[in-house]
Amino acid sequence: QLRFYRFHHKLILRPFHMLTTREDEKIEAPPEPSGQQRLYEFNFGNQSGVFIAGLNPHWIFCERSYLRIFPMTSEHFIDCFASFNNTEFCPDGFIYTIDKQVNICRLSPNIVYEHNWALRKIPLKQGPKHYTAHHICYHPPTRSFVIAVSYRELSTDAEMNRPEQSGGLPRFQDKHELFLLDLSNGVKVVNHFPL
Repeated sequence: QLRFYRFHHKLILRPFHMLTTREDEKIEAPPEPSGQQRLYEFNFGNQSGVFIAGLNPHWIFCERSYLRIFPMTSEHFIDCFASFNNTEFCPDGFIYTIDKQVNICRLSPNIVYEHNWALRKIPLKQGPKHYTAHHICYHPPTRSFVIAVSYRELSTDAEMNRPEQSGGLPRFQDKHELFLLDLSNGVKVVNHFPL
């Protein structure tokens, strides 16, 4: 049995049209696409949901009884969509067409789509140190991240470690470092700089 109900979301699924009030600033509306938006069900790997094809394509994931909606950036009208599973070439992938051109893709298996934002965990542990990330900055031309992290280390200050001062408990100090992460060939720590 299939039931439909209205789901309130904050996404605009129609193309934007610029409106102006002055005569000299009139902008012609883009031509309407020949097709219309279509819904395609997908189920690959542990991810299932609905794909909305058209001028503003969207992924709708149906996991854990919640709907998660993610836009797909595309400059052209997506005509068709289908699941594609080839164990050697593209496991748990999909095919979509744009202007008679076929694109074969797949969603990254290490990204979690169960939240409002797509998440990917990156381990920062190096050796015995457990790092906590505080700030992150992305540099688009080099596809790299700079992350400010800290870790706890036993204090080497003899005055702080006296039993009268510490109450017999070990004292820790926060140490800070900068990590440089490269995304060009996977995610790896290229360099780190102690502060």
